[in-house]
Amino acid sequence: MKGILTMSQKEVDRLNIINQVLSKKITTMESSLLLNLSERQVFRIMSRLRQEGSKGIIHKLRGKKSNHGHSENIKTKVIEIYNKQYGDYGPTLFSEELLKNYSISLDHETVRHNYAVGKREISTSAKITATQSVKDLLTESNGNFAYLINLLKY
Repeated sequence: MKGILTMSQKEVDRLNIINQVLSKKITTMESSLLLNLSERQVFRIMSRLRQEGSKGIIHKLRGKKSNHGHSENIKTKVIEIYNKQYGDYGPTLFSEELLKNYSISLDHETVRHNYAVGKREISTSAKITATQSVKDLLTESNGNFAYLINLLKY
């Protein structure tokens, strides 16, 4: 293969695990657990790896615009409208006003995430971050399931 491949650490780890499956050092079930994927997805990755080589592990949308994104014109218009008239509105009410007054249809969650409207600080004390895996939690709690259940309550 010619050229240089740029991979994230996640993709490098994924490549190493899939190569272990291909060399029969681990099973597809074990790799699916390690990668947090279904076995079917592991088979798809293996197939793509056989066809395309190491390049097959790289996400296909890298460097491309999202299929679900909005144009820059709409983004700047929405931010301008919000800053001028609706600075004290929350995302739900603001998205309703956009539809009613400007015929711009955006879901309130899109408004909240992409336009930082109504952004509030969320307390993270005693919460499990999205990046912590169950394995990390089990290690942290030394297998104490009562501790885990208390963490999950908050």
